[in-house]
Amino acid sequence: MKYLICYDVSSDKCRRRIAKYLESFAHRLQYSVFMAQCNSEQIEKVKNKLFALGNGQADIVLTIAPLCQSCEAKMWQFGKPMEVAPICVIA
Repeated sequence: MKYLICYDVSSDKCRRRIAKYLESFAHRLQYSVFMAQCNSEQIEKVKNKLFALGNGQADIVLTIAPLCQSCEAKMWQFGKPMEVAPICVIA
């Protein structure tokens, strides 16, 4: 099943750790939004790892939402996800 994983983290250090972890297996759609293909056992490990990376900080918001095939088919997105957007370098 696919999962939408979102976070809101004020600490730069914690946010970088969470982003780096999610980038290792999920597709980044926006700065703090990822999509991952996981089974139920894997998503539990993801939840535990994200909680551990957050060090129990009270100002962290983590959201994981399952997307069934029907929901995924109805998902609307404008623009290209970050991973497929071309990199622009201005010299």
